[in-house]
Amino acid sequence: MSILNTARMGKIKGDRTILEYCRYLCQSSCPRRHGCAGGAALSASSPLRDAAPTSSRDISPGQPVKINIELDVPSISWLKNTDMNNQPGKLIVLTGPSGVGKGTLLYRLLERHPQLFLSVSMTTRSPRPREIEGKHYYFVSPREFEQKVEASELLEWAEYAGNYYGTPRRVVEELLRQGNSVLLEIELEGARQIAASFPEALRIFILPPSMSELERRLRRRESEDDGAIARRLERAIVEIAAADEFNLQIINDDLETTIAEIEAVLHQNCVGRASSLSET
Repeated sequence: MSILNTARMGKIKGDRTILEYCRYLCQSSCPRRHGCAGGAALSASSPLRDAAPTSSRDISPGQPVKINIELDVPSISWLKNTDMNNQPGKLIVLTGPSGVGKGTLLYRLLERHPQLFLSVSMTTRSPRPREIEGKHYYFVSPREFEQKVEASELLEWAEYAGNYYGTPRRVVEELLRQGNSVLLEIELEGARQIAASFPEALRIFILPPSMSELERRLRRRESEDDGAIARRLERAIVEIAAADEFNLQIINDDLETTIAEIEAVLHQNCVGRASSLSET
């Protein structure tokens, strides 16, 4: 599958696949130079261990490949479905490795297009500096999270780097029922669950321009030690290998270009008349 695979978005020059892109990233950066294990395992005592989604793909090193993208980006016209058939809104999933810039993209989209609704995820990890309860995440204990899973109150959930992440079900389903477009920023395992339960969801995978740039972004956070960063980079190789499972793959090299690419995709996929959005 091409990095961008719709005529509206432009075309890749040459026949380039996600596997080639993975090899390009992995050649000089993968600490093991071949299939990297990703993510910390659930503890043997965890009640979520047997139910936890898993993923693993081996990647072989290969020759570098240069990827060039030509864009013809329209503006968004509609983000809410208000037609007479009362069809549900669109679920939009953003996924990508830690540090790729998903959060920045997400909040820039929300600033530009207030018609979009953000689903706030739940997590068992500790808050980072400047993160606000109920705005960035709902922060809960592992036991509270496990109770939500047991009660089927999460739309999806996953374990990542030793912590749980999940999407509260009720709010998302109600927003979709009202015809709204809802954004989810979730991990790979959660995105796979969404693909199974919401096959009509628009799933977008955000790629880094290189592994060295991904490492630079992770270190810029100044929130983790070298060991934690190394584990995230190993995990990133596994996640990037799964990018072709998504409807669209976009390289986050330049923020404004990436935003424009996502807006073009929403323009094509979010149906239904709503008030026009001003361009910024």
